Amino acid sequence: MPIQSKNPIEKLKSIQAQLAELNAKYKRREKMIQDQKRSARGKLEAARTHAIIQGSTYVTKALGMEKYYNITLDDLMKNDLQVPETVKKDSFDFVFAEYRKLMTDLGDFFYNRPDIVSEIHKALQIRKSNESVNTEVKEK
Repeated sequence: MPIQSKNPIEKLKSIQAQLAELNAKYKRREKMIQDQKRSARGKLEAARTHAIIQGSTYVTKALGMEKYYNITLDDLMKNDLQVPETVKKDSFDFVFAEYRKLMTDLGDFFYNRPDIVSEIHKALQIRKSNESVNTEVKEK
């Protein structure tokens, strides 16, 4: 609440205090909104990651490549996996290097074979069409 003083210095101090209070409120509100935005972004990324992992796992399994990603700690210890000397951090990324290479090679294969990609798109479109027909029939 502003102080009603005739002293101009006291009025100035009061105005500065009010301004500081408003700035603090603004910064708290801005931080809260930024936190909400960061939380929403995190949830979106988590959903995207889950969808990619779930979908790629299924495709990888269909291609018979699950042995390259389905690796457990027990597998690592049982096989006495040696950490390459090039690994400089506390990470298991090197364990999946071969899987990443295979997936990159698979992507390159698709990029170089538009005929196969076209066939896959056709198959997916047919499946989508059949799913929408089945959904419409169930609704009736």
